[in-house]
Amino acid sequence: VQAVVADLKLAQATDVVIGGCSAGGIHVLAHLDAMRDMLPSKVRVSGFADSGFFMDVDFFTAHKRFVVSPTGQNAQRLLSPACAAEFPQEKEKCLVAQRSAPFLQTPVFVWQSRFDLDQRSCELLPACAASPACVEAYARNMSDAIREQLLAHRRPRHGAFIDACARHCDDGVRQLHRVTVDGVTPLQAFALWYAPKVVARNNTHMPHSRTLWEAPGGEVVC
Repeated sequence: VQAVVADLKLAQATDVVIGGCSAGGIHVLAHLDAMRDMLPSKVRVSGFADSGFFMDVDFFTAHKRFVVSPTGQNAQRLLSPACAAEFPQEKEKCLVAQRSAPFLQTPVFVWQSRFDLDQRSCELLPACAASPACVEAYARNMSDAIREQLLAHRRPRHGAFIDACARHCDDGVRQLHRVTVDGVTPLQAFALWYAPKVVARNNTHMPHSRTLWEAPGGEVVC
């Protein structure tokens, strides 16, 4: 990370948005504060995590243990110290957004499908993944977690776009422009969240104090 900061001269930037999808999204949510600390305070740093808000379920979280274990990769340096202190014997939980989100001190925007295809295959047991009712329950729990573990913390001001597409990143999306909530696309929502005053000056009809866009209803093909 330090090499990228130096190579791209990010310390000289005015704004830096650290983004990622899937595993990249997981690490944005887990490591954003540490990456923020690598840049001068004058630089505005935010995160954009697509398809990276995973839930803390044993079927998934246990597989992250080797990442932080001293006998595995021992990759603990970029974890949130507050999160690690909360889970001293289970630091792998700090790689899972449901547990790490409450500790984030750097603004982040989450773009997440409630019906994420990858999460259904690696977080749900086969019997649950095959049950529409079980999948719906998981989707509701994810929406609740984003609202309660991320957005409920007003400082910093986080944002989220929760869609109902059967997708993971852009896999499963036939027409990206069809992914909308109230006529707003994920990137438009990010702009509204990131620069509300600028958007308000140029688009007076668009809401500029909103932090959550959530699609209603069940799973859809986008």
